[in-house]
Amino acid sequence: MSAYGGAIVLASGELRFRPQSFSYCGHCDQYFMSCTCHGIPHAHDFNFKCLPRPPDGSTPQMLLRRWCSCVAQSSSMGRFEALKWYRDHSSAKLRAMANKRDALNDMVEEYVARLPSDPHLPLLAKAIGIRGAPAEGAPRLAREARSAAASFVAGDWATVTRVGALLLNNAFQSSDCDRYPLADDELAEVFSAIDTLNKVLGLGYSDVGWCLAIENDRAPHVTPAAPGASGRFRDVSAAPPQNTQCRCGSTTHKRTNHSSCPLNPKKTQRART
Repeated sequence: MSAYGGAIVLASGELRFRPQSFSYCGHCDQYFMSCTCHGIPHAHDFNFKCLPRPPDGSTPQMLLRRWCSCVAQSSSMGRFEALKWYRDHSSAKLRAMANKRDALNDMVEEYVARLPSDPHLPLLAKAIGIRGAPAEGAPRLAREARSAAASFVAGDWATVTRVGALLLNNAFQSSDCDRYPLADDELAEVFSAIDTLNKVLGLGYSDVGWCLAIENDRAPHVTPAAPGASGRFRDVSAAPPQNTQCRCGSTTHKRTNHSSCPLNPKKTQRART
């Protein structure tokens, strides 16, 4: 067990801390009580800063337990019962993620190779703040997809950005059904884990928070080290809220029946209160 600034890291990887002491706005970097950002849903787009780093040698189980601790402390994501999910599902998910690491990496590489011609590239580029030609976003999105895959498999979900989780989801959904069949129980477990991560981050981050992660100031705890920290998009200003209709085609949703598209911005946004 180690303690840092009022936060305690248990041997299991669990974090115990007072969330109000470590909550900062992901846009202005101000302490949550000092944030004056407008146009963002209440309690959204915050991240936890200055938490103690995971101890050297942290296992995927420990890192995933850390993520669950942070989710449980989040005002927006806390509605997801992360600790119960960990008890019920983490062992099967982590085992499948380890066994299907190469398959997931192949899916991601195939997906990023298609990104320059992907019909959704303009929306994805806008999500990460690209103001110029959408093609300028493809290399950044490719780096983010690879980093997200490394953090995901390592169990360090706290460093996966919302757009990173979406890219993993898109890579899986648009993959070859014959090469990666969901009839494979372990692939199904991996997809379920990606879906869980994607949905939980959707609870916490708004349509201008695609580049944020729960621990946005910490580099991923993966081996080999992933390039950059999760906050690597901070050199790009966030895209303003958009009230466009969803223009999702069949590619993203061809393998599962989603009731809503993560690229569809919410219609209403309000200032923090």
